[in-house]
Amino acid sequence: MILRSNKNNKSKVCQCLNRPKIGQKMKEMNNLIQKIFQILMRVKSNLSELGVLL
Repeated sequence: MILRSNKNNKSKVCQCLNRPKIGQKMKEMNNLIQKIFQILMRVKSNLSELGVLL
């Protein structure tokens, strides 16, 4: 029973991921995360430069 329900849940999740709107949202989220990460890396390098100056 448990295994069967898990398989059903997984197939539902797959169906959701295959829908173009949700796929688009996932791409947008990934782009946003990458932008934030790039900004953090810039801040980190700037802070290390400041540390060298101090």
